[in-house]
This record gives sequence, C-alpha cells and structure tokens, in this order.
Amino acid sequence: MKKKTKGHIQKPAIKFRRWRGYQLEINKKRQPIIHVTFNQYLKLILKLIHLLMISHYRPDIIICVATGGLFGAIIARILGIRYGVWMAQSYRRTGKVLAEKRSNRTFFAEGIAFIDRRSKRKKEKKPWPWHRVLVIDDLDDSGDTLHKAEQLLRDWYGYEFEIRTMVLWHKKCSNFYAEYVGDVIPEEESTGRVPWIDQPHEALTRQISAGLKRLKDALI
Repeated sequence: MKKKTKGHIQKPAIKFRRWRGYQLEINKKRQPIIHVTFNQYLKLILKLIHLLMISHYRPDIIICVATGGLFGAIIARILGIRYGVWMAQSYRRTGKVLAEKRSNRTFFAEGIAFIDRRSKRKKEKKPWPWHRVLVIDDLDDSGDTLHKAEQLLRDWYGYEFEIRTMVLWHKKCSNFYAEYVGDVIPEEESTGRVPWIDQPHEALTRQISAGLKRLKDALI
C-alpha cells in the first residue's frame, strides 16, 4: 500500500447511482445532479404531446422560452401549430456548474420572434390575434420564469386570451405548477436538495467545448 505524501488531501469521491430512473451524481459539494439521456428526453416530449392531445386543447400559438423551451418548436411542427421564440435568461455560469438562480432576476427579450404572413400586406401594428396561447419551457424550479412570462404577456396584450404552460420537469420546490408536466422532481433523500438537471444538449455542449480545446491545443 502506498503511503500518502505529506500535505496530500484526499478528495471525496463523486458518487453515481440510479434514482427515479435517472443517473444521479452527488458532486463534491453534495449537490445532486441527474443526467438525462436523449431517450429519456424524447420520451418526456412524447408524453407532453400525449397530455396536450388528450386535453383537447389546441393552442393558436406555441411560445418557446429559449433556450430550454425550444423543443416546443418540434411539438408545434408535429401538430401543425404556429410557434414563436422568446429569449430569456435566468441563470449564470461559474465554470462547469450552473450557479444559484438570481432571485427575481429573469430577463426576457422585449419581443417574441414569430413569422406573421399578414405583415407582408399591412405594415401597421396589429392587436394580439390569438385566443389560446401555450408557453413552453424546459423546467420550473422556482416558478419565477413562467410567472414573469404570464405577467409580461398580460401587460403587453391584455387579458382577452387564455394562457397555458408546459414543462418537461417540475421541481417540488417551485411555487408554480404548469398545466402539462413531463416529470416531477422531489428532493434527493440523502442530501435534502432538489437535483440539478443535466440535459442532453448540455452534455453535447461540453463535448464540443472539449473537442474545440483539443483542436486549439493541436494548432498551437
């Protein structure tokens, strides 16, 4: 057995195990993180489409809160529904891990990007033409983003239309509950914390970043 060198500090091992069907990681700061596979991501989207169809609610427009809610564009194309993209930001990054959400600091773009064929014929500003609106995001962990989205839509366009919401994941610590939910994430038992959710596109981003770094190192 090798002896520990002087001053050596043994770092706690990162633990992985299965939890509620996901691969769960407990990192060195005792923060649980669930890693979602592409197949799990796909199944949740299909579940949401099924929930929407059996509710007999057909929205006039789907608003995808970007970037997490961009999967809503897939749902819109499958169901033949108009969609728009609304940029929002509520997280900041520190290194590899997403830091805590800034309280009441969700920032939305000042407009929703969508194609309106009528704009080719008439240039004047038109009233909000839709009566049934579905707002889609990837998750709600505090409820701030979806609360603010609803508030802004009402402030901009009034109260003469219905808003429903859809998310892949609802965290039990949230004060908001969408009409359409793919999965509910409670606290992880051993840490007492609600896990972070590591989605497939985030894993892909890390792989691309690592590949780019290797490419840059090879060119130096």
